[in-house]
Amino acid sequence: MASFNLGRIKGDKGDKGDTGAKGDRGEKGEKGETGASGIDGRTPVFTVGETATIAPDEEAHVELDCSDIENPVLSFYIPRGRDGRDALGDMLATVYDAEGKKEDFYKYADNLFKDTLKITGGILTGSLSATEADGKTAVMRNISMRTSLPEEAVEGDICIITPNENSKKLGDCETGNTMLISENGNETEYIIVAKDYHKPNTVTLVRQRLPNLGVYFDYRGREDYLLSDMDMFLEVGYKEKFSEEIKKNLVTVALTTLLSRQCFLLSKEELENIEYFKTAENRAAYSGTSKENYFTRSTVDDRAYLVTSVGSFALTSQKTKKLYRPAIVLPSSLEVENTIKINTDIPAVKMAQTKKGVYAFLGGEWKECASL
Repeated sequence: MASFNLGRIKGDKGDKGDTGAKGDRGEKGEKGETGASGIDGRTPVFTVGETATIAPDEEAHVELDCSDIENPVLSFYIPRGRDGRDALGDMLATVYDAEGKKEDFYKYADNLFKDTLKITGGILTGSLSATEADGKTAVMRNISMRTSLPEEAVEGDICIITPNENSKKLGDCETGNTMLISENGNETEYIIVAKDYHKPNTVTLVRQRLPNLGVYFDYRGREDYLLSDMDMFLEVGYKEKFSEEIKKNLVTVALTTLLSRQCFLLSKEELENIEYFKTAENRAAYSGTSKENYFTRSTVDDRAYLVTSVGSFALTSQKTKKLYRPAIVLPSSLEVENTIKINTDIPAVKMAQTKKGVYAFLGGEWKECASL
């Protein structure tokens, strides 16, 4: 019987069988060869190569030089402050170096004070050392900038007195207040009688009490005050009674179109026009314990007048020996300090004891070295 080979017939894919059990671990292989050695590691050592000041408009930055990988170098670049034009900058060069010296402050101070302080060893400022005037004792000392001299100081201290914008000024005082002015070393009362009268930004004062010395208006009978004996005595002689500080601050005022004075008499017209003198009581003045007559300055009528003991006016002979009441004018900006006159309740002011400038503490006291 014939037969036929039909080959293998593929049936449908069967389901996935279960995972077989884990096989046994194989045997350990042989050890491989040792690899080549690596380069030894090193920690770099940083150094600072330069710290430089650069222009104000440049950015601050740090530069790193790694040409030597083990010794890198850091350089710092910091912009300097610009000249101040507002609150963001340094002080204006026109203030701290007005003359364009471009000189170190300490070096400048050394040169400024070397003759006054008689330095014989070391330098005055940079090393904070100085010597006494005799050159025997070297001392350490401070440099300070203040509005008044410090109470505590040691030999060689330097103090720079700066203007005190908040201090009381003469122009702040009321009309009728008393100011103490030194005459021959004695504090003498002057009355503030007017402000901005003879010149803007000034204060006019007259002596409260009449000086004891009686003088002639002009023993030759001269009627005009200007160039009279009284005029010359006040401008040349009496003015010398004042301290150097007062003399330095006296304001020159024009009495006529031709002549000006710093120490003078008020005229009858001024005594009538100045508000303080509108009352006879304020015009009257004491000499000692009693009220006395005193001269006025003659003006357009060329006649000498008296202010009588009751404050009225009277014509007088130029050859009569009478008292006088000096008048002066001072700047309103003059610094003053409050005080109280001895044995009276009347308030008074006097000039500030120290003025702006540079002082050195030598021989147990502050001495002025330079004025500002």
